[in-house]
Amino acid sequence: MTYAALKPSTYREPTGITIFDRTALALGRVHECSGAGQHSFAFMVARCTQGPIIWASPRSMPLALNPDGFHRYINPNRLIIARYARTIDGLTLIEDSLRSAAAPVVIGQFNDFPTLTQIRRLHLASTADPTGRAPVTLLLTPSQGGCPGVETRWHMTPNGQTGLGNLCWTLHRTRARMMPPASWNIIWKGAHIQATPQQNRIAS
Repeated sequence: MTYAALKPSTYREPTGITIFDRTALALGRVHECSGAGQHSFAFMVARCTQGPIIWASPRSMPLALNPDGFHRYINPNRLIIARYARTIDGLTLIEDSLRSAAAPVVIGQFNDFPTLTQIRRLHLASTADPTGRAPVTLLLTPSQGGCPGVETRWHMTPNGQTGLGNLCWTLHRTRARMMPPASWNIIWKGAHIQATPQQNRIAS
């Protein structure tokens, strides 16, 4: 039996929230981001949507969300912040938010990694709305990430500033069901995101 090599042209970008070309986060699915730039990635995703944004974080983690710091990304009035005591409480909070489909994006910060069963529950909750609304779930996790069963996995780190004071990051897509691994150099210029692909890389 022979096997045909999978060519880049065979990949199809899913329908979802697109930050820039070839970076769609599929609707009704769970995605993950790690790295020191994960908050900025979350705001990049949120700015591509309309309506409220639910952000769940553990009480044990300092709340590093200052409206003066993120108003350049989104209107702070859109953000609904929920604090939870235990990981299971945070997952229940996110699951209930997804079932209501009240927000197009639900963001959850965690100090550890949900299990595969817990991730599957979130996938199911994301498509439970009878009207067809399918929110995107973005989990912010420690270290290099590693939640099982996520649709895509991202890692973003700050990369200084340009001479004009624009913020810079390096973004890696380390895993995706429908797209290959890829990396970009990102510059945020006011309301515009400039993304320059890096040379092809194999991500672990």
